[in-house]
Amino acid sequence: MHHFLIGLPGSGKSTFAAQLDSLNDESIIISPDRIRAELYGNESIQGNWQEIEAVLISRIQEALNARQTVIYDATNAQRTWRLKFLKKVAVATEEPLQWMAWYLKAPIKICKVWNQQRSRKVPTEVIESMAQALSEFPPHIAEGFAKVVEVDLSKNSLSLADLKREIDGVCYSSGSRNSSTY
Repeated sequence: MHHFLIGLPGSGKSTFAAQLDSLNDESIIISPDRIRAELYGNESIQGNWQEIEAVLISRIQEALNARQTVIYDATNAQRTWRLKFLKKVAVATEEPLQWMAWYLKAPIKICKVWNQQRSRKVPTEVIESMAQALSEFPPHIAEGFAKVVEVDLSKNSLSLADLKREIDGVCYSSGSRNSSTY
């Protein structure tokens, strides 16, 4: 099971990705921010998306070849972004992948506060635009996810045991429960 993070800047995605990563010695976090830092020397430089995306897909292929679990850490705020990326990954890997979507759904005002506490601050208008996109088109299993789990880290945090239970529930069930909220 691979992990696809979705959420506003400042919602806690990278912190959450690190928690997921700690559950599995065979996992790797792949993120556009890290690729931007490698390509352009700074994750704040937006750069050329096609170039960034090519590296992301290549890293996912490398991870799969190494039998690693992928944790894709990005905002993925727009449904079209999610659908296009998942399709490109499926074509590139030539195999169907099971993705578990983790929707980090912290309130926008909390994300703005947390954003101000980060070293790389995202402009407020970008956060608001992404919030609107997620409000209109929140993640749904029909996009190609085995399950969508909503997590609000501003209210509570999932324990590692909770995370493991969610993942195991998808891996070992008939898939009758396709969403959860925390």
